[in-house]
Amino acid sequence: MKKILLISYCLSLSMYLFGQEKPVILFLLDDPMIEKTEEIQARIEAQYLAHADLLELDSILYSTDLSKEHFLGKKGNSFYLVDFAGQQYLFAEELAQADTATEALILREPMDFPKEIGQLKNLKYLQLNLNGDMGAEIGQLQELQTLQLWQNQEGRFSSAIRKLPKLENLMLSGCSKLPWQLYHLKSLKKLSIELNTEITLSRSINQLSQLEELSWTYSSLERLDGNMAIFKRLKRLDLGRNILNSLPPTIGTWKNLRELRLSENNLETLPKAIGQCQALEQLIVHDNALATLPESMGQLKQLKTLELQGNQLERLPAGLMQAEALRILDLGDNPLRQLPEEIGNLKQLEVLNLGKDQLSEGDQLVSLPNSLGQLQQLEKLIVNNNRLRTLPKSLGNCRSIRNLELINNQLTALPSSLGQLEKLENLFLRGNNLQALPDSLSRLQSLEWLDLSNNNRLTALPEDIGALDQLKNLDISGTGIKHLPKSIEKLDALEYLVIHKGQISEEELRRIHKSLPSLTTYLVEKESRL
Repeated sequence: MKKILLISYCLSLSMYLFGQEKPVILFLLDDPMIEKTEEIQARIEAQYLAHADLLELDSILYSTDLSKEHFLGKKGNSFYLVDFAGQQYLFAEELAQADTATEALILREPMDFPKEIGQLKNLKYLQLNLNGDMGAEIGQLQELQTLQLWQNQEGRFSSAIRKLPKLENLMLSGCSKLPWQLYHLKSLKKLSIELNTEITLSRSINQLSQLEELSWTYSSLERLDGNMAIFKRLKRLDLGRNILNSLPPTIGTWKNLRELRLSENNLETLPKAIGQCQALEQLIVHDNALATLPESMGQLKQLKTLELQGNQLERLPAGLMQAEALRILDLGDNPLRQLPEEIGNLKQLEVLNLGKDQLSEGDQLVSLPNSLGQLQQLEKLIVNNNRLRTLPKSLGNCRSIRNLELINNQLTALPSSLGQLEKLENLFLRGNNLQALPDSLSRLQSLEWLDLSNNNRLTALPEDIGALDQLKNLDISGTGIKHLPKSIEKLDALEYLVIHKGQISEEELRRIHKSLPSLTTYLVEKESRL
């Protein structure tokens, strides 16, 4: 397992990677992706299995400031830009460091087009921030595969860009118009356009029918041209963070589409034709204005991820429950009134989010269907900030659950079947009306985090809570618990105990700390937990 180091942004790349002991993965401390380090680390480590030569790298840096789809590796005195497919490029951070062997060059500071760049005959990856016109020397980069241009607002593109026979990936950020030369790039497979609020999607783009990936984001895009049906090879389409209010029915012609991202638009509905996208695996439509979903979504037999959080959905179509390959279903921040009983058909479901960011006066769930117990693969269930009064006994059949979040509901009791969740690691019950806990709670042998705070009617923990030998975090602040069971002294793994001031006597705390010398107790103001 690689070690993660969080380091200051102010150092240079060379200082990040110089002299680090092998193996190390580095993340920038100020990086916006810092909360996803585990996810990124897993993606990097997955490459070791397929590309053994990556194990030879001394150290690795991931930074979205560098690239979202690459990481930087150091081997000896050389640096390499590596993508998540395992492709490596000999890297130079500055033009002065580059030579004819350089394969990747990233020039982030605004500059006039550097004519000497034409001498880098082996260059395959180039990031460039241009102030003015693109030079004809760009046409000398016959090996160039990826070109990313930033903020070329007034400059003109050189017609020489048409001479790049291997250019497959073009990323344009901040340009005020699309260059006509773009439509002659017949080798282009990936086109990414962002921060282009003055550009509209014209029919000319239909000339790029060979595209496999199209990303057009942060650009105030209002509509799609119906003729986009020509993109028969399209596998990935990202139109997030625009102002789209509808999609054309021709979307059903994209038979190879695997990933569709439409987040942060103004969509009120999805076309029925979306059910014809038989290859679709990921559909990301969070933060729109969707009030209904088409029944045809049940035809998406390959759909694994469906993100619908932040919409206006009050109910789910029964047809959706036929999308039996679903693994992730995110319905957070929707005014759902109930879940259909047919949700039990989603046998592969691993993550189900029904929570809200905060309590509201709108519609909220008051119960969960019994069929929930049929979700044998479910690992994470979130129902925060609803009005659940009870939990179905069948929940105990979801024996793969590791994370259960039921914060700010109206639960007065828990079913004894909860003790069957032998893989449960995190149980969050803050802000309910619990009066007692079932004795079966002590059978949760994998439990590491138990949050019972702000259940002011709760007056006692189970006497045999000491059986939770993996418990690391226990929060009972804001409860009516005045004494802790003697068995708590058996919790050798317990690291943190959170209580409110004056809740437990100092004498009792001293006795507990004597038995558990590594325990840290946090005293909080009672009001701060309400």
